Amino acid sequence: MTGASLIDALDNSRVSVSLGLRKEDYLNYNSMIVMPDELSALMHEYDRALVATLTTFYDCLPYSQTRRVADVKIKMARPQISILAGTTTSHLLKTLPEGAWDQGLMSRTFLIYSSDRVFQEDVFTSTSTFSEELAHDVQNIITLQGQCTVSDSYRDLYNSWRKADCPPKPSHPRLVHYCTRRPAHLLKLSIISSADRGDNLLLDKIDFDKALGWLLEAESHMSGTFVSSSSNDSRAIDEALHFVIKLGTVSEGQLVRFLSERVSINSIDKTMDILRNGRFIISAGVDRYGTQLYKIGAQL
Repeated sequence: MTGASLIDALDNSRVSVSLGLRKEDYLNYNSMIVMPDELSALMHEYDRALVATLTTFYDCLPYSQTRRVADVKIKMARPQISILAGTTTSHLLKTLPEGAWDQGLMSRTFLIYSSDRVFQEDVFTSTSTFSEELAHDVQNIITLQGQCTVSDSYRDLYNSWRKADCPPKPSHPRLVHYCTRRPAHLLKLSIISSADRGDNLLLDKIDFDKALGWLLEAESHMSGTFVSSSSNDSRAIDEALHFVIKLGTVSEGQLVRFLSERVSINSIDKTMDILRNGRFIISAGVDRYGTQLYKIGAQL
C-alpha cells in the first residue's frame, strides 16, 4: 500500500452522525482500521511517504491534500487510523532502517512481544463461540461520542506521574523516543478503559490504574523485539550494556553468549576488549567455578 492509496481509502471511510436537526449538528469524521495478516502485506519495504502519512494521522488532526492528477481534492476534519498487524522480529528489524527508531512512527507504536506458543493437545477439538455480552458491549461502545472529562483523582494521579518523569520508563536504547509518547499512550488507554466500564466518558482513578497496568505489561516485554538485532557493533555494545544493567552481574560466558547472537564470531573478542578496556564493564569477582563475573562500569 502506498501513502496515496491509504489516504484515498480513509477518505472513502466517512462517517456522519446526527446530533440534532441543523446541518452544523452533524459530527463528521473519517475512521478506518487496518488489520493485515502480516505487516509485510501493508509495508513490504520501508516507504517514507507511507510512514509520514501514518505519523500525521496519529493525533487525529485535520488533513487536506490536493493533487493535480484527476483534480483530486481531499479534506478530512477528523481522520483516524488504527493498525493491528503481526510480524516476526527479524522482518521488523530488517525492514526498518536504523534511523526509524529515532523517528515518529515507531515512537507511536506499541510493540507487543511474545515468544510463547500456546500448546493445544488436540487441534481438532477447537470450537468457536459467540458472546452475546461482547456483541452488546461493542454495539454500545461504537455509539459513544463527545469529549471525555476527568475526575480530580485522575488529574492528580496523571499530573504526579508526569512530574515524576513517567516511571518506570523502558531503558532499551531503541525505545528512547518511544518514551516521549508514553503520556499520550496512557491517555488513550485510559479512554479505552472508561469505554469498557460504561458510557459516561469519565476518566477516573480506576482507569488510570488499569491503563498504567496495560502500559507497563506491554513495555516489560518490548526489549524482546530486538533479540534478532543486526550485527552493528555500536548497537551491539549498547544492548550488551543494557543486558548487564538488567541482570546486575553476569558471567563472562553469559556475556559472550549474548554477544554471539548480535555480532559475528570473529568480532566477539574485539567487542569484549572494548567493553573491558573502556571500563564499560568491570570485574565483580569470580564465581565458585572460577568464572570471571562482570558488572556495569562505575562511570555509567
